[in-house]
Amino acid sequence: MILEVDAGNTRVKWRMVDQSGRIVKRGVDTRLDDDILRELAAAQPLRARICSVRNLEWNARISLLLQRQFCVEPEFVVSASERAGLINGYLVPEKLGADRWLAMLAARRRRPAEALLVIDCGSAATLDFINAEGMHLGGYIVPGIGLQLESLSRGTTLPAYSKPAWYECSPGRDTEAAVTNGILRMLCAWVMAEARGNFEGAAKVIITGGDGVGLSRNLVRHGLDHEYVEDLVLDGLQVALP
Repeated sequence: MILEVDAGNTRVKWRMVDQSGRIVKRGVDTRLDDDILRELAAAQPLRARICSVRNLEWNARISLLLQRQFCVEPEFVVSASERAGLINGYLVPEKLGADRWLAMLAARRRRPAEALLVIDCGSAATLDFINAEGMHLGGYIVPGIGLQLESLSRGTTLPAYSKPAWYECSPGRDTEAAVTNGILRMLCAWVMAEARGNFEGAAKVIITGGDGVGLSRNLVRHGLDHEYVEDLVLDGLQVALP
């Protein structure tokens, strides 16, 4: 068994897969700690593949836990200059976020020889361009829905609103809906503009991330052809660390 971990800014997604890549167990938490590792003990992973955008202290702690619990030395992903036909477009390749790199690797594996727009909608919303030859052309990073809500409450007299359970782009008929729907509308407009303004509309749009479901639902309503993939970053671990 192999333990795969995607440690984002807010959540930790994990899954256990067998040697063929079949998912045996999965979960989501705000951390990966002793309790979860004890739950996984019966599976006895032989490897641990990790994508982490967290600090060095968290990485060191999870390494110690895995070594102590399973006698496994975790493998952390670092963005490379090239992998599996994808060429990193950053001037300093290792500076590209590992989560963005893995999402692109997985998207490229799903859609080889196609131009791609890869969007990860989490704490931050990222959008990366890949041409049909596999060259990463760069990307954008903007605040995600939660961070935009927090920013409005800090910088204005608006109250602090929670992320909605159901996302809508229609004009709000109360202040909370006006705020939450407006933020999603901006993200939808941004994605649609990039999708239709690059590669002459021929790029395939692939979306992932915790808030990607809400974004995807509204893009469907706006007629943008795309694919939503729940675990794109975790899928990329198998490409980066086969």
